[in-house]
Amino acid sequence: ADRLAVVELRERCTRFLQRHLTSDNALAAYQVAASLSLARLKEGALRIAMEQFEAVHSLPAFADCSADFLEQLLCSDELRAQEETVVLALARWLSHDPPQRAAAATHLLQYLRLPLCDPAFLESTVEPGPLMELAPCRELVVEAYAHLNCPGHVRRLQQQHKEAHAHRGSAGRDWLRDVLDLLGPRASDSIFTSGLKTLRATPLPPESRRRRRMA
Repeated sequence: ADRLAVVELRERCTRFLQRHLTSDNALAAYQVAASLSLARLKEGALRIAMEQFEAVHSLPAFADCSADFLEQLLCSDELRAQEETVVLALARWLSHDPPQRAAAATHLLQYLRLPLCDPAFLESTVEPGPLMELAPCRELVVEAYAHLNCPGHVRRLQQQHKEAHAHRGSAGRDWLRDVLDLLGPRASDSIFTSGLKTLRATPLPPESRRRRRMA
């Protein structure tokens, strides 16, 4: 209909697709809507993907979705998924083509809410996974461990960091200063004044910033 410039037929096709959106076709519908500038269909497909993310992210087609589509999902408070599922989805997307997607995945890391994950998941799945190959991910994992009051995990990552950067002559520094290197300057004041207790007291994102949980 679009190729023939038949406006009415195009509208009918769009309405038909909107009425029949499911988790199985939301990705394809979004791609079509984006390429043809069909705003309502695009919004509808995105809504379905958010509401049924647990099903959508497991589809083979998810590995081929655009970074823009993934960003709109990950940044939303309306995404209905456990945070562990969100992390796994991004890791899978990155693994599909690491050289080409590393830059986009690095940008998308900011939307992960790792303090909402279980520490065991961070250790067993995130640390050995592909996301840790991205430079900012280690900092985010350390921040998550600090929020979750897991100083042992922080020390372990600090030790790994120290061993990997032994040439910097940092072996004599205490572990807290090495953690500061990982966390970045924004955490320096609270770390030096109160240690990890301050980070533990730092509130997690307010309820409005948490993912909506599956019923």
